[in-house]
Amino acid sequence: TDVTLTWQSAGTPVVHTYANVPVQRNYRTNILGAIFTNPVDVNIIVDETFVDEYTLDIWDGQTVTAVTPNAAGEYEISNGAQLAWIAQEVNKTPNPNSFQGKTVKLMKDIDLGNARWTPIGNLLSTPSTSFKGTFDGNGKTIRNMNAVDYTTNHATAGLFGSMVSATVKALTIKDFSVSSTHYAAAICAYNEGDNSTVIENCVVENGQIVSSPEMLNGEWDNGDKVGGIIGYTVNGNKVLGCTVKDVEIKGYRDMGGIVGCAGANCEVSGNTLENVTITVDAIHNYKNYTTLAAHNVNNFVGRQTGAVTIENNNGDATIVYQISSESATTENVAAIVSNAISAGETQVNLVLPETAEPVKLPSNLTNVTLTVEGTGENTVIDIVNATPSNADLVALKNLTVQCGQTNYKGFQHTDEVYMENCTIKGLNFIYAPQATFKNCVFDQSEQRQYCLWLYVAGTYLFEDCTFNTKGKALLVYNETNTWNNYDITLKNCAFHSSDPTDKAALEIHSELVTSYSNCRLVLDNVTADSNFASAWVEKNNGTGVATQYFTVVKDGVTIQTAAN
Repeated sequence: TDVTLTWQSAGTPVVHTYANVPVQRNYRTNILGAIFTNPVDVNIIVDETFVDEYTLDIWDGQTVTAVTPNAAGEYEISNGAQLAWIAQEVNKTPNPNSFQGKTVKLMKDIDLGNARWTPIGNLLSTPSTSFKGTFDGNGKTIRNMNAVDYTTNHATAGLFGSMVSATVKALTIKDFSVSSTHYAAAICAYNEGDNSTVIENCVVENGQIVSSPEMLNGEWDNGDKVGGIIGYTVNGNKVLGCTVKDVEIKGYRDMGGIVGCAGANCEVSGNTLENVTITVDAIHNYKNYTTLAAHNVNNFVGRQTGAVTIENNNGDATIVYQISSESATTENVAAIVSNAISAGETQVNLVLPETAEPVKLPSNLTNVTLTVEGTGENTVIDIVNATPSNADLVALKNLTVQCGQTNYKGFQHTDEVYMENCTIKGLNFIYAPQATFKNCVFDQSEQRQYCLWLYVAGTYLFEDCTFNTKGKALLVYNETNTWNNYDITLKNCAFHSSDPTDKAALEIHSELVTSYSNCRLVLDNVTADSNFASAWVEKNNGTGVATQYFTVVKDGVTIQTAAN
C-alpha cells in the first residue's frame, strides 16, 4: 500500500508519500528503508525537558511556585504551581496582593489535574480579598479545574472567588467542576465594585457548576447566584462575547447560563450558549416557589436587581425542574406546569423521584413541551383519570405510565409523544401524528385488551420494545374512510401473550377504508409468539385477512406493495 506522512515545518505542511510499502493484516508492520533513503533532509532534536500545550505539567494540588514579573511588569504563568501562587498572593491575610494595575498572562495551557482548587479571592475572609488586575488568557486553556471554596460554608467557588475592577479576557476553562453553596461560576463567583469589571471573549466548556442549598440555623437557605461565567455581579459590569458550551448549571434560585444575578446597568451582550442545562434543585423548596420566574432562572441572566442590557446573545438553555418525594404530589406538579403555562413558558422539564402515590398531569398542556424524567418504575404518572392534551410534545423517561382500561385515555391531540425506558401499564390511547417508544415495556396482563391504540395517521417508531399481553397488543385504527401518511416502524420488538387465541400482535383496522396513500409498515427483527394470529391483519368482520393498503417491508425486503 502507499503510506503518506504529513508534518509541520515552520508552520508549513510537508507531505511525502512512500509507495508500495509491504503490510500484513493482523501483524506488526515495520516500515523500513524508503523513509530514510528518500532524498529529504530531516533534522531530529530530542529534548527530554520540552513541554508544550500537548505535554502539560499536571499540577499536584500542593506545589506553589513564585512568579517574577517580566520587563513589562507582566506575570507570565506557564503551569498550575505558578497559578496557585497567584491565588495564594491574592488570598493571603494580612497584606493581600490584589495585582491591581498588573497583568497576569497565561503562556501555556495549564492542567490542574482535578486537584482541589482554591479560588483566587475570598469574599468571606477577614478582610475579604479580591483580584483587581487583568487576567489575560492569551488564547490558552485551563483544564481539569476542581474549584471548591475552602471556607466553612463553601460560599464562593470558581477560578476566581472574588474580583473587583478586574478584566478577564481570551481565556478557556475546559473539563471542570465547581461546587459551592452560595455564588458559583466557572470564571468568577462574586464580582463586586461598580462599572469597572469586564469579562470578554472567554469560553467555558464541558463542566458542571453547582450551588447546593444548605441548612443554616435550622432552616434551608442559599443554593443561589449560579452562572456559567459569573455567579453574582454588582452594578455596571460587563460580560461580552463569551461562550458557555456543554455545561450543566444547578442550584435553587438566581441562575443563568451566563450570569446568575446581575445588578443595575450591567451589560451581557454577544454571548453564546451551546448545549447548556440549568437544573432547578427544588428538593428543598424552602421558599415554596412554583415557577421559574419565582426562582429567577433564565437563559442568560437569572436575576436582575436593576435594569440590565441583555442583547445580541445566541442560543438557549434547557431548564429542568427537580423536586423531592415530598413535593412530588399531583397538586404541586400541576401547579408547576400550570403556572409555567400562565407565565408564558413553552418548555417545562420535570425530574421526579419515586412517588408515594401516582402523579397526575394537568389536562391543559396547550402549546407546551413537557418532559418528565423519573428515577425508575416507582416514579408513576397516572393518566387513568386524566387526559393531558394539546401539548406540542410530551416526553416521558425512566418511569411508569399507569393507564387503566378505559377507551380514549391517553395523550390526546398532542403533536408528539416520546417515551423512553418506560413501563406502560394498561390501555393507552395516542392521538398524535408522531410518537416514539424506545426500550419500553407494554404491560397489559390484567385484561384481554390492547396495550396501545394509535388513533390518527402519523409516523410511529417502536424500538427495542416488549409487549406483554393477555391477548391483544397493538391496534392501528381510524374512524375515517381515507387513510393517508401512516408510517409505522417496529425494530427489535417482541410480542408475548398469555392468551393470544385469534388475536394478532399488530392489528390494523382498515375495514372502513375507501381511499388511501403513503401507508407503510416496516418490521425489522420483530418476533411474536407462534400462537398469535398473523402479525399484521385487517380486522374485517373477524376474517383476519391481511390489509392490502400498506406497503410492508420485513427485514429489509418488501413483501407487499399497497394495492386496492
